[in-house]
Amino acid sequence: MNPWDEWGKTIIKEYLDSPNKFLRKQQISKTMHPSGNHQAYWDKVKDRKDLIRAAKDSKIGEPKLWKETECSFVSLQNILYRTIMEDNGLIDFDSITEIGGGYGNNARFQRNLKFDGPINLLDIFPVSRVQKEFCEKNKLKNITFGSVSENAIKPTTENSLLYSTFALSEMPFDQREIVKSSVHLYKYVFIAYKLSEFSKVNNVEYFKQFSDHMTSNGFETKFLKSVGPQTQFLIGVKSDNPK
Repeated sequence: MNPWDEWGKTIIKEYLDSPNKFLRKQQISKTMHPSGNHQAYWDKVKDRKDLIRAAKDSKIGEPKLWKETECSFVSLQNILYRTIMEDNGLIDFDSITEIGGGYGNNARFQRNLKFDGPINLLDIFPVSRVQKEFCEKNKLKNITFGSVSENAIKPTTENSLLYSTFALSEMPFDQREIVKSSVHLYKYVFIAYKLSEFSKVNNVEYFKQFSDHMTSNGFETKFLKSVGPQTQFLIGVKSDNPK
């Protein structure tokens, strides 16, 4: 059994053991609902009252909130990522394909921002079950769930956003390549990734190649540093007049 299967079994067990407080369970808390340098993120987003209101956590799963913000660390990340998207023109999308998707918190954030287009969350099955139940309990509509495959990753609209925060840098190589081979179908790409090696894949080299592939398919790309020293962003917008 590969590490992803083992991890998935642990996630679903923790969820089923404590569905009302699953975000407090050990492995889920560590990998899907982590804590971090809340202050550093807050300092960058505290003036965005509109995004803070949208990111305010629901009570489902008993999230860990930071001080008076009523936001978890994961929600503060969502706010920061949104500001980066706005600053770089990744706004006018009409559907979202999210690789990974955590427990569904970003989907909830998008709906609170009044985005009503299709959202497709692609993850391993045990996590998809958690996402589905979280979204249902939060009364979120027009969301589909599945695994990474050539068929599932195809967007259903013209101006779709491919979105992934860390999952793509921690996936098996063959699944990464499915995503890479389908990136030309999207208009916008937002990827947050770890700079470290994962499963013998050098992420610095891999995402440089990923960026080159995007450029060859008509994207304008850039790399940006994040708050954390081991995190970087790869963002892309497909040019209206590709070379």
